[in-house]
Amino acid sequence: SPRVADATAAMVSIGGADVRHTVNGLSAAAPGNVVSVTNSSFQTTSYGLYITGGTPTFSDVAVSGAGTGVYYTSGGSGTLGNTVVRNCTSYGVNVYTNTAGTPPLNIVGSTINATGSYGVYVETQSGISATVNIKNSNITNTSTGVYRYTGNGGATVRHVLQRVEELHQLLQRRPRRRDPLVQPALREPAEQPAPPV
Repeated sequence: SPRVADATAAMVSIGGADVRHTVNGLSAAAPGNVVSVTNSSFQTTSYGLYITGGTPTFSDVAVSGAGTGVYYTSGGSGTLGNTVVRNCTSYGVNVYTNTAGTPPLNIVGSTINATGSYGVYVETQSGISATVNIKNSNITNTSTGVYRYTGNGGATVRHVLQRVEELHQLLQRRPRRRDPLVQPALREPAEQPAPPV
């Protein structure tokens, strides 16, 4: 699959995309925070998101029906915010870091569901360290929720939950978002009063 953002890209912003039936739904290698994707869906792919460099930001994104929902490798990292990864056959999020100095991956307010073997899998090359921060996210209906492979290097996973009161307040203030994979229900038109005669 072609890269949306290769190593020379200066800025890539994607919103409202619906990508289906590809090998890589989105492939990014641009250094830094060059790639931003919002309100988009990636369906029926080998890799929903394939990140080999930089720190792209994904917000209100849905990935489903992939072999691996999101794959971070080499020096790829970034943020998955309010993202839904579901119905993947192997991994929801797979992190394999083989580059020293890779920034932490942040998974915030996201849902990873029904992902076969692993919800989140983290591994590093020998002598390399990686950090994955998981905050206020749900990982459900998978064989292993979060797995940190420690045989090669130093993988660190932090899972943080806010106090129940803080989370409740946050949810009350947060506008409801539409899952791009769910179509709105059709509604019958309301009866209109008869016009005056």
